[in-house]
Amino acid sequence: MTVKTITENGHQLTVQILQRTDASGLSYWQARAMFRVANQTARGDVITTSRHASTEAAERAAIRLAGDHGWGRG
Repeated sequence: MTVKTITENGHQLTVQILQRTDASGLSYWQARAMFRVANQTARGDVITTSRHASTEAAERAAIRLAGDHGWGRG
């Protein structure tokens, strides 16, 4: 598992990237992002469900999901 913390405009995002292997032996990556919302009073947590071909793709997907769910909006 890889853990990375990103800060943009004072808003922190922690991204965990996990490598998984399916029943056929193929590897893929998924990611989870954790962040604060509602003026830092609540926590958001999103998880990608797609199988990503690289760690970078999984990270981008988690960041996009976090933004869609309130990260960076105060």
